[in-house]
Amino acid sequence: MSPYRPRPCLPLPPKPIWCGTERRATGKELEMKRFICAAVLAACVIGPSALAQSAINTVVAVANPRHYEGRCPASIAFVATISVNQPTKVSYRWERSDGATGRVETAVIRGRGHGVTTTWTLSRRRGETFKGAQTLHLLSPGNLRSNPAEFTLVCR
Repeated sequence: MSPYRPRPCLPLPPKPIWCGTERRATGKELEMKRFICAAVLAACVIGPSALAQSAINTVVAVANPRHYEGRCPASIAFVATISVNQPTKVSYRWERSDGATGRVETAVIRGRGHGVTTTWTLSRRRGETFKGAQTLHLLSPGNLRSNPAEFTLVCR
């Protein structure tokens, strides 16, 4: 055997503390182990949808008019304002209180106050009162719903 032993060009990195090293982890290493395990577990439990969902600040819906009394059929307009903290592509649909749902639509929201709209045209018998609402359901990112935008209709 030759007494010459080649040296590596770069020092070898230490073994990671979570890969079955022979020595026991020190206090700081143990703390880091726990932190890494907690972070990995949180990422698995929370999932990517909740992380993407955090880009959305608010979703608020309103009906206009909130109270209608007059000739029918009448159209009620709905506007949902979506605010985000970074440009976000959203998929959404409107859901009515009678169970009907609109088609899935997409929009890229940039900043505060981006509005999405729909209308609901309905009629009732003369003198009949109808109370209804529409909710904006954000399908992605995440799974969020606005407040119900309530209205009252009285046909004359």
